Amino acid sequence: SSPDAIVGKTLDGQIVSWNRAAERLYGYRQNEVIGMSASILFGHEEREQSGRHLELMKHGEQLEALELERKRKDGTT
Repeated sequence: SSPDAIVGKTLDGQIVSWNRAAERLYGYRQNEVIGMSASILFGHEEREQSGRHLELMKHGEQLEALELERKRKDGTT
């Protein structure tokens, strides 16, 4: 029931949960994205950056606040 988009993913980047606010924001329905890679939401540069972030998190590193751009289903950011 959160008004904020909440996307749950594994440390490998697989989407495991997706709320209604995420549906509204990104344009994908939950049944379209569960089990997919979260990289569908990233541009090319952010795919590489996300991989580095995931590796840091796997090793227990804490990330500072990040400002990232995401892609909607229609390709807009």
